[in-house]
Amino acid sequence: MAVLVLSVVGWWGYGVVSEQRAIAREANREDIRGQVVSYATARGEEAIDKAPGHDTSAYTTAISKTLYQKNKTIVDALVDAHKEVTILSELRQRPFLSTSMNGHIYLATQPATRKKRAILVSVDDPNIGKSGLLEGPKHDVAAVSAALIAMGFPADTLRRLHNPDRAQIEAEIEKVGQELAKDAKPEPGQPPSNTLLVFFFSGHGVEVEGLDYIIPSLAHGRLDRPEDVALDAVSTQRLTKSIDNVAAASVVILDTHFPAIFANPAR
Repeated sequence: MAVLVLSVVGWWGYGVVSEQRAIAREANREDIRGQVVSYATARGEEAIDKAPGHDTSAYTTAISKTLYQKNKTIVDALVDAHKEVTILSELRQRPFLSTSMNGHIYLATQPATRKKRAILVSVDDPNIGKSGLLEGPKHDVAAVSAALIAMGFPADTLRRLHNPDRAQIEAEIEKVGQELAKDAKPEPGQPPSNTLLVFFFSGHGVEVEGLDYIIPSLAHGRLDRPEDVALDAVSTQRLTKSIDNVAAASVVILDTHFPAIFANPAR
């Protein structure tokens, strides 16, 4: 019996060590490419500005707790967060997640050679009057910033933007892209290898004619027509593409929802 127990314990220990080695090999890969995109809600649902008993939203409350898991990939950590969001939101939010990664990113365990940056955007006043004011975004960015620093992101790699307009967001992505590409020799038409950009947004979002937009501080202070949205807001399609162009691997987390604000045109 004792021999059997020792044998089982031995195989279990070997399995644990083997798994840890496999995680370490994957976490230290320098050829990871692709993008993870995570939304606070599925289309047509509402995101909660502040979770009960918290200064942060239901989505950020969950994410800031689950991101730091040394032996979990960013995708697995987000899946854990999404499960918790359904509880915090009392089943009113069903987050969305997609990935095109060719491997796994472990935020808490990364190659020492990887160049990484994070852009964290909070918009609690989109310049459309009192109806547009939010309480959670600045707290959401603070929580995510703390989580990233705990996972080894140096404070000077975090870029925080509070109530920026569209041009400022786009300029920051371009600036970070230049920093990631410095001293690198990327292949033509490709972002520099072994780079990571995390983009987080907390604020309003809308859907217009089938396209999703995040709402920055609006230069013209209105969203009366589809043209206004296209002029001042940032389409998620344009956002994710621009981020994909500047970093080999990227994680885009949007803590918002996308209500349709104009009736669909007659067909």
